[in-house]
Amino acid sequence: MSYGCLAEGGKQGRKWLLPPWLFLLPLVLLSVPAAADLAEKVRLDAEQRVLSYVRARGWVNYSYEVSAWVPSSAERLGACSEGLQVAPAQDSNRRWGRIPYLISCAEPAWEFRGRAEVSLRVPVATARRTIQRGEILDRSTVMLQTRDLAGIYGDFVTDTRMLYGKRARRAIRNGQEITLDQAEAPLLVERGDNVVIRVDQDGVRASMRGMALQSGSLGEGILVRNLSSNKEITAWVVEKGIVETRF
Repeated sequence: MSYGCLAEGGKQGRKWLLPPWLFLLPLVLLSVPAAADLAEKVRLDAEQRVLSYVRARGWVNYSYEVSAWVPSSAERLGACSEGLQVAPAQDSNRRWGRIPYLISCAEPAWEFRGRAEVSLRVPVATARRTIQRGEILDRSTVMLQTRDLAGIYGDFVTDTRMLYGKRARRAIRNGQEITLDQAEAPLLVERGDNVVIRVDQDGVRASMRGMALQSGSLGEGILVRNLSSNKEITAWVVEKGIVETRF
């Protein structure tokens, strides 16, 4: 038998999934309330973790739904008189999706597993239209849409400003969620560009002309050719069209 408890938008409620005929049995034979109470404790714990998560991030526009399940074997356990523990079975920062739970008691000693099902919906960055690889992300390509986080794999973005100015690492289809691993810093130097090579060594500063042999973003090391000596060296991108050597 399973027990389901549901809460949404901060409103708590309870559903007993019991067949009508069960209420005709003598109350002394029923251990269902104890088992259902354990399911409710799982639900409440999962709900509090969700609320703590969204409050810590200052989210306002969100909705959530939590249900909990415990196995039918929980009906045969003795009532816990001391040391009841209800907590996720795994140490994870995820507060949504299917969350395994461990429920245990010190007196009498017993332990079993349950789970919470958490749906957390928040506005996340999505593609306003199909975005081509290398295209710059801005207001014309990115928008916020409410999605269930359980269906997103990767570091979702709730503030589109985190993406503005970056470029798409790969093609992103219309309506798809944009995660941080799909965006990268814009290229400040492209292969074949003429660049200025800065040298700063022992207090002596100099600059010379060069040609980029690779493309690079801010902070990336790329191969460039010193046009004076015709030697290839590694230099780091510091500004648009400017690289510097490091010794």
